[in-house]
Amino acid sequence: MRPSVAKLAILLLTAGGFLAACGKDTPSATAGESPSPGVSASAGLDVPVAAGSASAAPTSSPSPSPSASKKPATPAGWPNADTTGVQAGVTLTKRSGEILVKKSGTVIQNLDLNGDVRVEANNVTVRNVRIHNNSGDSGPTYWGVVQWMGYSGLVVEHVEMVGASGQELTSGVTNFGGMVTVRYCDIAGISKKAVDTPQGLIEENYLHDPHYFKQADYEIDMIRATGGPAPGTKLVVRHNVILNPQPATSAVGIYTDGKDVAHDILVENNLLGGGGYTLYGGGASDATYNVVIRNNTFSTKTKGTFGPGVFFNSHGRGNVWSGNKFDNGKTAYAP
Repeated sequence: MRPSVAKLAILLLTAGGFLAACGKDTPSATAGESPSPGVSASAGLDVPVAAGSASAAPTSSPSPSPSASKKPATPAGWPNADTTGVQAGVTLTKRSGEILVKKSGTVIQNLDLNGDVRVEANNVTVRNVRIHNNSGDSGPTYWGVVQWMGYSGLVVEHVEMVGASGQELTSGVTNFGGMVTVRYCDIAGISKKAVDTPQGLIEENYLHDPHYFKQADYEIDMIRATGGPAPGTKLVVRHNVILNPQPATSAVGIYTDGKDVAHDILVENNLLGGGGYTLYGGGASDATYNVVIRNNTFSTKTKGTFGPGVFFNSHGRGNVWSGNKFDNGKTAYAP
């Protein structure tokens, strides 16, 4: 479980209550109806997104150079601003508002989107999309992409999300459903979670530089997994750069939620840094199992305020902490 305020002297709140949240109240374009530029479907499907979004007539432009929010390249061999986000040379079409996807197999791609994508279908792909929120809007934007309850198979790849410093973007990718894949994404400027999912494959991403918002109460986990994955699935977090220079909460937050203990989670070969503790391991005294933390590198430049890891049950069935080190070569021992 998370430490108390007294232990950390920083307010660290649980993730409960976010299921009651909904996306921004923006006009939506429903997948499965009439054509719209910049959006395509998999072979054999109709063009999926309807006219009638909040945007004016779409305009196309080449993908611009990396945004000012992107930091200098990470160490050689790690994901960075050049290897993640919208691919070079891709032409993006401007859109505004929420895109609501209700047709399975839809591909949403090549957009510069001031809004969000809400997925209520299976096996949807969001690719080469830049998502940002308008600092002139009122209230937070709750997510950039969300897969809703009862659906599975979402793939989010080569997507860039940049939250506005004056307008809260709570989460980058939120998953209330089944399996999700997030890869080659550049997510920055969120206030709470870059990726929020109990199961899926999270690989080759550059997750960095969240914004501080008072109303977010320093509840910042760049990757958050609450409880265990759905039966027959697991969570794999592999070869990402995950840096949270804020003093709380984590780069990777694995939490037990009551009787829903953390299990079947693999975190390996990532560059991790920052937060209160950089990695929360599911609970020191909870009956977690098959939680494997191995071969990760902890940054000495972006340090955890209190240390690299906390709340890991080394005696749990199948739990492993091995091969983890700091970027200066020193061993990062199990908490």
